[in-house]
Amino acid sequence: MFGLFVLPAAAEPWLDPVATAAGDCARAEGVDAVLGDGRRAPIDLARKLGDACGDVLAADLAPERAHLGLEGGWSPTWSVRPWLRLSGGDAVPDNLRGDEEPGLVTATLGAQGALYTGPFTLLVEPEVQGGGVPGISGDARMAQLWAGIAWRGLSLGFGLRDRWLGPGRHGSLLLSDNARPPWLGTGVVEGRLPAWFDRLGRFRVEAGAGWLGEPRDDVTRPGVLLMDLRWAPVPWIELGATRLSLFGGVDRPPVDVGQLLLPTEPHVYDDPDQVLADQNELASLDARVTLPLGAWTGLPVEYVEAYWQYGGEDVIGLKLGPIPYPSLAGVGNLYGGAVKIAPIVVTAEYTRLLDDYFRWYVAHRVYHDGFAQDGHIMGHFGGPDSETLLGAVAFEGGEATPLRVRGWMDWTRRVGVVEALNDKLFTLMTEEHRLRGGIDGMWRLPAGGWLTVGYAYEHTTGVEFVPETVADRHRIVVGVTPVRVYGAAR
Repeated sequence: MFGLFVLPAAAEPWLDPVATAAGDCARAEGVDAVLGDGRRAPIDLARKLGDACGDVLAADLAPERAHLGLEGGWSPTWSVRPWLRLSGGDAVPDNLRGDEEPGLVTATLGAQGALYTGPFTLLVEPEVQGGGVPGISGDARMAQLWAGIAWRGLSLGFGLRDRWLGPGRHGSLLLSDNARPPWLGTGVVEGRLPAWFDRLGRFRVEAGAGWLGEPRDDVTRPGVLLMDLRWAPVPWIELGATRLSLFGGVDRPPVDVGQLLLPTEPHVYDDPDQVLADQNELASLDARVTLPLGAWTGLPVEYVEAYWQYGGEDVIGLKLGPIPYPSLAGVGNLYGGAVKIAPIVVTAEYTRLLDDYFRWYVAHRVYHDGFAQDGHIMGHFGGPDSETLLGAVAFEGGEATPLRVRGWMDWTRRVGVVEALNDKLFTLMTEEHRLRGGIDGMWRLPAGGWLTVGYAYEHTTGVEFVPETVADRHRIVVGVTPVRVYGAAR
């Protein structure tokens, strides 16, 4: 078995192959692991999966497994995985860390590096990019830069790190890799309770704070707060609750700490000049059920999965008698499911972010850019006032046939909302509808690593809500990821 999805270095919106292959193994084998955070470091995956998926991920997790074998020793272990992506065409991809791939021809070169010593971890991923036609442009940036410590289910860290919270495979309501990640310092506790309470299942609690560092048109460097709770009473059921908040920022008053932790009064009223402290809130609840039928029955149906994420674009303060409590407003939903009948995987996902009074992600009081980095939504790529629908069918080869081929199609509807006034919603005359389809493939090279190729075509009507406008765009991508190099530092 090998990674189900193409690399971030390769094509369309799929996760890191190590994390995804680990998640697929955990689903098929019913491994005791929390899957709601799909972009954790490989050292975490090595701990969670143990020997259950060791043969599957042996090559990818070898440095981490070697380090764990040192039993907490301080001998450093390092690894480097370079990658190259060549793309051509005028279609802009989603879920690619906000990368718009400038030019009709774009080349991006990067390397994922990791260093482990004792409980300490350092992750780095620099990348350089050049685009051509028309003109020539270039860029260099640090895609990931994170340092932390991990010990017996406890971890602390700070930096830039790809995140994906929630069960969605095509998008996430709160936090995905559609934009650059925020600078975050986080603490995580994960594991089972002692003694009799072990039967309650596995818990994962995360809390962190940081800021959004990319260019904005409203408040510079607003603070961001993240809280995430996951509970797996049994390995094939996972429940989650997530909260993402914006607060403060350059020249903005700080929010009261009590309100930041529990926003019973998240908004300031009778403040026309907007000089008082305020917050912008996203919150969601999610559920995932994955039945590992193959492990249970020996049938070729390896697993059947269904999931749902329910969110609110804002938190409003309500009262139960004299007692204030926070409540969700501006509801959005994400539904999805997958079936794996080896070697075929079928996936479907639908998201609806339409509400008459609340603009998902944007246009909230002083935080008009909302939950965005450099113009890219940090949550679902569909953005505010949208619907999306995905269908995909993939062929997954095994060890004897290290090949993956996938055909997919998605549809996105966007409504141009002007404003909501006196219980009436004012929208632009034309909606934007985008229909995309594509095919991609990944082949594991004999010497290790991957070669990936992909093609996508999109047809859009009502482009940017302009009547009678039509656009046809294309994107071709080729990615090469050589074998991972690792060793022990001297």
